[in-house]
Amino acid sequence: MVHLIVVGWLRLGLQLVATGSLMAPTPPIIVKRAILTGHPYRVHKKVVTMRYMFFNREDVLFFKPVQLVSKQGRRGWIKEPLGTHGTLSHMSSSNRVGYFKATFDGKMDKQDTVGMSLYKRIWPKLGV
Repeated sequence: MVHLIVVGWLRLGLQLVATGSLMAPTPPIIVKRAILTGHPYRVHKKVVTMRYMFFNREDVLFFKPVQLVSKQGRRGWIKEPLGTHGTLSHMSSSNRVGYFKATFDGKMDKQDTVGMSLYKRIWPKLGV
C-alpha cells in the first residue's frame, strides 16, 4: 500500500488538495460458464413441468435458488421437484426422476428451451 498526498496551486498558493492510499492491483478473475438446458414437458400458463435438465431429486433441490431463463427471454424459478404423485402418475417412478415444476414471469411455449447459467472460478496456470 502506498500513501499519497496531492498538493496543488490554488488562488492562495500551494495547498493540500487530496490524501489517500493506493493498493496493489488485483489479478483478473477468470470465470467459466456452463449452461444446463431443459425442455417443457407440460405447460399451464406460467407454471411449467420441466424435464431433461436434472436426473435426480437432490440436484433439483440443490439448484432451486438459481434463476431459469428461456430462449424467448422469460425468467423463472424452480418451485418443487416432482415425486411419485401428481401430474405424472401415469409414468413409472424411475422415468420421472429429475422432473420439476417451475414458475415463469409470463406465458411459456412448449417448444421453448430453458437454461440455467452456472459459473465457476478458474485459476490461471502459473509458469505457463
